[in-house]
Amino acid sequence: MKLVYATDLHGDAAAYEALAGLALREGAHALLLGGDIFAYSRQAAPQLAFAAGPFRRFLLRLRAAGLPVVAIHGNDDRAAAVALLRAFAAEGLLRLAGLRPQPIIPGDVATDSLTVVGYPFVPPTPFRLKEHERRDLATDRYPGPWPYFVSAPDPAAPWAAAAPDLLDRLPSIEEELSATPPIAGPWVLLAHSPPWGVLDRAATVERAGSQGLRAWIVARRPLLALHGHIHEAPDLLGRWAERLGGTICLNPGPARGTTVQAVIVETTKLPHSLRHTRSGPSGL
Repeated sequence: MKLVYATDLHGDAAAYEALAGLALREGAHALLLGGDIFAYSRQAAPQLAFAAGPFRRFLLRLRAAGLPVVAIHGNDDRAAAVALLRAFAAEGLLRLAGLRPQPIIPGDVATDSLTVVGYPFVPPTPFRLKEHERRDLATDRYPGPWPYFVSAPDPAAPWAAAAPDLLDRLPSIEEELSATPPIAGPWVLLAHSPPWGVLDRAATVERAGSQGLRAWIVARRPLLALHGHIHEAPDLLGRWAERLGGTICLNPGPARGTTVQAVIVETTKLPHSLRHTRSGPSGL
C-alpha cells in the first residue's frame, strides 16, 4: 500500500494544493494528515472560513479522484473547526482516526491491508490554549502557568479562561492509551505528538514528546507511527525517521510558505521505500 503523509500545514492553501498534486502524481492509495490542519488563531472564525473554503475544495478534489483522506486534528485546531471536520467526515469527505481501529482504505480486504489508529492530544506545552492538551502520565499534575484558555462559545470571540484544575480532571495520555483494546494485524499510528526521545527535539528543550505515548508504542508495536507537532525536530536532528523498538516513526516537518513536506511510504517494502519530499507550486 502506498501512503503519502504530511502534517502541520497550518492553513496554507498553496501547501494543500501542492500536497494534493503530489499524492495524485504518486498514485497513492491514501493520504494521511497528522494534525494542525488550520492556522493558529485566537478566534475560531478564521479556521472555520478556511475549512469551508480552501480545505473543503482540497477534500473535494481528492474525493473526485478516489483518494481517501484520513486525518487527526492537532493542538492548534480550535474546537469549532474540529466539529466542522466531523461534519466533513459525516459527508464522506475524509475520515477522522481515533482509538478505535479502522481500515485505512474503506472496505479493504487485501492481504496487505492496514488499519489506522489516531490520537490528537499532546502533553502540556508553553502555549496558553489547552483544549487539546493532556497531562502525560497518570501521576502528573499540571503546575500552570495560569490563567490558560479554551475556545470561547462564540467563534468570533477570543479565548475563554479555563478552570485551573481542568487538565488535572481530564484523563492523562497514559490513561487514555492504556484503556484501548488490543489491535489485531499490522497497523499505523497517526499521533500529533511524537513519543518521548524520538523526533521530539525542540528549540527550547531537549525533549518535548510524550512518555505515555512512547511506552504504548513500545508495547503495541505499530508498523508505522506518524507524528508532527515539533516543527523544528527534523532540522535540529538532521533526520525525519527514527526507530522505536520495532516501529518506524516519521515526522516530515511542517509546511513552509507554499512548500509542503511529505513522506511517501510503500508499506510492503519498508524501510527501503521511505522517501521524503518537498513539493511547491511548481511541482517536485
